[in-house]
Amino acid sequence: MGNDFLCDPKNCTGCGSCANACPKACIQMRENHEGFPYPVTDMEQCVRCGKCGKVCHVLHEADKHEGSFYMCWNNNREILKKSSSGGVFTALAMTVLNRNGVVYGAYQDFEQKCVYHTVVRSENRLDKLRKSKYCQSDMKAVCREICELLKADTPVLFCGTACQVAGLLSYLKNSPAITKLELLYTVDVLCHGVASQKTVNAFLKSKERMKHKKIKRYYFRVKDTGVGWKSGCTRVRLVYEDDSVYVAPLGADTFFMGFNNNLFLRESCYRCRYCGTARISDFTIADYWGVPEESLPEGQTRYGVSVMTVNTEKAEALMPELKDSMYIEKINPDIAVANNRSFKKPNDRPEKRDEYFRLLDTTDYDTLIRKLLRKTYWKGKVKALIGAETIKKIKKIIKRN
Repeated sequence: MGNDFLCDPKNCTGCGSCANACPKACIQMRENHEGFPYPVTDMEQCVRCGKCGKVCHVLHEADKHEGSFYMCWNNNREILKKSSSGGVFTALAMTVLNRNGVVYGAYQDFEQKCVYHTVVRSENRLDKLRKSKYCQSDMKAVCREICELLKADTPVLFCGTACQVAGLLSYLKNSPAITKLELLYTVDVLCHGVASQKTVNAFLKSKERMKHKKIKRYYFRVKDTGVGWKSGCTRVRLVYEDDSVYVAPLGADTFFMGFNNNLFLRESCYRCRYCGTARISDFTIADYWGVPEESLPEGQTRYGVSVMTVNTEKAEALMPELKDSMYIEKINPDIAVANNRSFKKPNDRPEKRDEYFRLLDTTDYDTLIRKLLRKTYWKGKVKALIGAETIKKIKKIIKRN
């Protein structure tokens, strides 16, 4: 007999709220053959109290709110350089830290090659939580930890995907901390979907074979003085053991070929309940793709531009403090929504997804991408060879003729 209190595995987001809620600790989050975490219940220890089902956000309706849209970026250029986009997370984190609170976010552990949520209690530790992670984060015991912090009157900022926020809120609403929810601020990073660590490791191994040396660090977005926010968004920066650096030419990064073609997202991502402009969190932050460059200061697209939605009265109350550290301008949402699919609907499940995971254990990652995404792969190679600017010029000539 299985655990019939939990949702269908196809809809499970791996948030871990059920494991946090189990009073007998008989639910463990374990990776399946695709590398995604799912709850596994020791039914011999289970007392069938049903608490896991009560906190499973998939089984319950979520409270969502339509928010106001803002264009924004951090006023501190050094913070902008350290951030994947416009440095909004840092500004939000600082407002809570300044209230003697704590911040939870995803940390990328290069030694263990994993991503997990952890707590930060000071400004000088925020670097741990900055930058994008395209891999699913392990929530560990975060729900229980935040519950205890709220009961002790400690303000908390939680940043994660919308489904992680949903899992946390569902857990807290079924706990004694429900009366302290005014101390919790939630921010979701607008999510295309998540990859598994298994896929990330396969990509890294392929690049190690290519260079015949080990990778010690990797960053999913490239943004520095040489490659700005706009042109570095779909490339992974690889730092090898000898400190040499490799960044694929624009359009030729094989990780983002697979990711942007939805080839290896978690199964539940294709039916995400949290897409759309009605949001579950206090704040939603994302890249402001499609932003009219004429509306920006010169060079701002090199440093990063974010879109932020302010979704609750509690979030609105923080706006005066945020304006001290950020440029913030209210915008019409049309451009942001048009250029961020997750503000509309989930991504489609490709037919080749099953074949990808069936072959992943026995096939080199780059070889697999070349096989399954042949047209995308060679288009990227041609773009890298000719150059993006040259292709733009050719397209203009074709249009004129």
